[in-house]
Amino acid sequence: MSSTETDEVLAYEKAYERLETIVHRLEQEESPLDELVRDYEEGMRMLQICQERLQEASLRIEKVRAGSDMELEAWEDPETGGNNDE
Repeated sequence: MSSTETDEVLAYEKAYERLETIVHRLEQEESPLDELVRDYEEGMRMLQICQERLQEASLRIEKVRAGSDMELEAWEDPETGGNNDE
């Protein structure tokens, strides 16, 4: 994994962690209105970062899939002798 990929993963993870913290605080604490609005604004920024990172990842996956001529086959469970599509 290159350092750029690591930075992207960390950026998503940090934004997601921060978003979780903000949501928890908004749900649990009774804060002054100004603080709630600031938290909400920051939460929306974190949500946007997470969505952008997920979209970037999705596009990268689609690009890899489009460039691959591999076809996926059903997985057979060695214990049951069949596929895992129960």
